[in-house]
Parts: sequence; C-alpha cells; structure tokens
Amino acid sequence: MTPQQEKLVLSNNKLIWYVINRMIRPFPSDAEDWHSIGMIGLIKAAYAYDSSRGTQFSTVAVRYIQSEIWKEQRRLLASKRRTRSNVLSLDDPISDQFGNARTVSEIVSDPSVNIEKSIVEQEQARCLCDAVSRLTDRERMILSARLDGARQRNIAQKLQISQVQVSRLERKAIAKLRKMCHSGVVL
Repeated sequence: MTPQQEKLVLSNNKLIWYVINRMIRPFPSDAEDWHSIGMIGLIKAAYAYDSSRGTQFSTVAVRYIQSEIWKEQRRLLASKRRTRSNVLSLDDPISDQFGNARTVSEIVSDPSVNIEKSIVEQEQARCLCDAVSRLTDRERMILSARLDGARQRNIAQKLQISQVQVSRLERKAIAKLRKMCHSGVVL
C-alpha cells in the first residue's frame, strides 16, 4: 500500500461507521466485527481509486464498503439456511436405496441399522442430486451418456462438437460436482 493509499484509508475511517449506521438497524452489538468488514472494503477502495476520473474518494469508498457488508450478510444468511436445513426431527422420514421410508425414531430404535452410515449415505445422495441439478443441460447429457458407456466420439457427433470439447465439458462437470459435494455447499 502506498503512503497516499494509506492516508486515504486512515482519513476516511469514520466513513465505515457512517455506512454501518445507515445499513444495519438497529445499531449492531457486534459493530466492531462489521467495522472490520467495512475496513476491507475501504482498503479495496483505496487500491481501486483513480483520482484522474474526477470522483471523490468517499463516493468510491462507500460503494466498496457497502459491497463488503452485503457480501458478509449474504454469507451469514446462507450459513443460517444450511444450518437450519441440516436439522432432523425424529418424525422425519428417511428413504433407503429401495425407496422404503422409515422415520428417524424407527431407525434409531433398530439395532441392526448403522445410523451413521445411513445418514452419511443419505446426505451424500442429496448433495449429489442437488449438484447434478445445477449442471447445464449439456453437461448433464454428457455425464449421463458417459455413465451409460457412450464414447466421447459418439457424444461429440450427436452434439455436433469436437471430441476435445466433450472431454473438456466432462472434466469441467466432474470438477463442479466434486467442488459442490466436497465443500458440502450447494450454490
């Protein structure tokens, strides 16, 4: 960070409080955390600011600070949704691989059932289904055909693209699935 950028950050520190006060009502109890997030935006604004454009630094900085705060709010909201969706009730039905539905309480009371394995398999299947639904139609079609044993050359002819493109799309789709399932986050 150049001395000029550092001066911009230090002299506009109060701008963060101004943005927090306008964006978050009532004033948050964790205001210092929000200030830290706003500081990230202020620093990004200092790096991006170009005085030759004729805009004031405060105009640019407010946008960057707001953007960082909105990004954190979206992250927190997504985190709350994931936490809420991972809660099971004893009356929730769980289906096995044959489509037989049993409640959680029935499974827990059955000593022959490996509960941990069942829950992990169910979660993996749900995650994979969600991830597959987020692939493009072309990616789904390519993966489906490959799982059915089709050659890339045949798929390429059907889609009227090159075999290299089929290979790239297949790798890209598999990488997407891995990323979504390994992180446990389905976007």
